[in-house]
Amino acid sequence: MVVGATLLALAGVFNPVSMTGPDALRVNPAQLAFVERPGFSCRFLDLDLSAGNNAFSFAQYNRYTGAFLDQKSKDDILGSIPGAGLGIAGSASASGVEFGFGNFAASVRTVGQGELSLPKDLFDLALYGNQLGRVYELVEPKARAQALLRAGAGVGSAFGEHFAVGVAAYYLRGLAYADVSEARGYFVTTETALAGEGLVAYRKASGGSGYSFDAGCAWWNKGWRVSLAALDLGPGVTWVDGLEQGEFRFVLDSANAYQLKTEDRLSYGFETGAAAPFTSVQPWRGRLGISNDPLRWLSTGLSIECGVDPELFELEHWQAGLVAEFRPLTWLPLAAEVEYDSEDKWCLGADAGLALGRFQMLARFGFMSGVWDRAKGVTLGLGIGYCRAYQHTEPEHFRIQYGVN
Repeated sequence: MVVGATLLALAGVFNPVSMTGPDALRVNPAQLAFVERPGFSCRFLDLDLSAGNNAFSFAQYNRYTGAFLDQKSKDDILGSIPGAGLGIAGSASASGVEFGFGNFAASVRTVGQGELSLPKDLFDLALYGNQLGRVYELVEPKARAQALLRAGAGVGSAFGEHFAVGVAAYYLRGLAYADVSEARGYFVTTETALAGEGLVAYRKASGGSGYSFDAGCAWWNKGWRVSLAALDLGPGVTWVDGLEQGEFRFVLDSANAYQLKTEDRLSYGFETGAAAPFTSVQPWRGRLGISNDPLRWLSTGLSIECGVDPELFELEHWQAGLVAEFRPLTWLPLAAEVEYDSEDKWCLGADAGLALGRFQMLARFGFMSGVWDRAKGVTLGLGIGYCRAYQHTEPEHFRIQYGVN
């Protein structure tokens, strides 16, 4: 039979458990063997952006930016910050080359990630000023940013009519890295003295390399699909080029404010030097997906993913998502998504596409931890691709073959 491009779109434009072709490399290489796999397919443009925080909504930002802060406003701002502190995270990825043919696909993507965590005491100090006798501490703040080039390929192969396995391998090229390797400090004011001490150390690099592997399996029958995969298995990226480390220290010791102004009671120093090669570990990911297509124009899916620290073998985070993808018109795929993340809480998203023959245009948008002005972040996606139908032959039962037909 020949599977048309419009039917291919329904099989997995927005539902990750149904994705095949180059999109399968993101979730499970075994899905490259799905019956809906295209002939030749490629992406001309694929862009994903995400930015959010765990405290402030867009409404608060608009309300307080440049405004006078009364006591109620200060209480509102500080009350929005959780006890663990303010967390900010962002990510971006863009494809350079993505293409597939049948049960094979290859991808080259640039990926950037960043995260920042600041203790709540810093905002308390900035909003209310220093309180006598209170010790303000800088405890384990986090700051990290990196950019990678991820190039690789995957293949899926079926065993019989309803089961497949797949593998993928990637070369990781580190483009830039920076983090705060150590930070600590305190500040206290008494009736007679000011005192404080602090240390902030950083390291950065401009080049490195690494590798990772993906492996998965998939089962399907009568509109049901089950997908299980282990992703990003590898030692991480070892940084060896442009290595630098620096350290800033300060010590404040003053009997009173006058002495701080007139005497040398504040000492500080900044030192930089070459850093030793180091490895930035990428979390290993496990992904489980279950999908059902109750109607020809409707596809539903549940995805559960967890991230594991490969050094400590501890669970870092987990997320679960539901998606309903439907097609009111043959050329108009639509979807609604809801996702809960252990770090970013929940995200509500809407997706829309346009299928013009073999060409597809896709757009994705989501609100994080709120809707409209109550959101604490957004996710955006844009894609343009080409998909050609594939001629399938009759299946050979219970024999290893390149995809089920």
